[in-house]
Amino acid sequence: MVRRRLKHKEVLERIEQNDWEVARDKIREFWKETIRPNEGILTTAIVVLVLGLGAFMFFKNTRANRRADANAYLAEARTDFESGDTEGALAELLQVREGGDYADSRVAVAAEMLHATIACGSGEYENAITILNDLIPKAPKPVVPDLMYELSMAQESNDDAEAANKTLDEMTPYLGEEPASGKPDREASPWDRYYFRKGRVLAKLKKEKEAVEFLLKVSERSRWIVDARAELAWIKAKPAGALSPGWQPSPEG
Repeated sequence: MVRRRLKHKEVLERIEQNDWEVARDKIREFWKETIRPNEGILTTAIVVLVLGLGAFMFFKNTRANRRADANAYLAEARTDFESGDTEGALAELLQVREGGDYADSRVAVAAEMLHATIACGSGEYENAITILNDLIPKAPKPVVPDLMYELSMAQESNDDAEAANKTLDEMTPYLGEEPASGKPDREASPWDRYYFRKGRVLAKLKKEKEAVEFLLKVSERSRWIVDARAELAWIKAKPAGALSPGWQPSPEG
């Protein structure tokens, strides 16, 4: 009897069929020996996992919605303040606090910073200083320079130029690498705001020479150059001293 030779396709089909049967038998064996004896435990674990995932998604969505609400209140508060409605702005901030949104540090920092700005704009400099001194140690590093800048302005406005000058010195480690001096056309830098504020405060401390040195460091491409030039003009146009009591005008003629 002549043995029929299997075609290539039939060989592959038999190999695949044998592989599937082996894999199926291994799955059955695994289910019988591992899954079935622990079926109750595995079912419980799956239920817990599904419930935990659901709770996490609910919590995440809730926080996202609350953050969106908080951002809306903060935007409204800033709009109210800029339009002159300080009471309305403070009422919006109260909504953020009462909503429990301060659990999110980003919301808390933004709200307290705006609160300090409102306090400064209302002439409540001591209140602004207290808010900022409490906020700076807890704030994320990227926003610390902004908070310290606000603090130095509040201290200067509160007639404490010495404290403002100290705050500015403490601000420099957060500004990154200082740009090369002697290049007025260099790219703008976070240091330009510092140079302007430092020059202004030194002028208040009657250290005009040092003040001018800092003001001249402001880049011509920085938005602070206009303020720096105005400050330089003010220093150059320093009012003359008071006339002596015995001064008399020269006679005409």
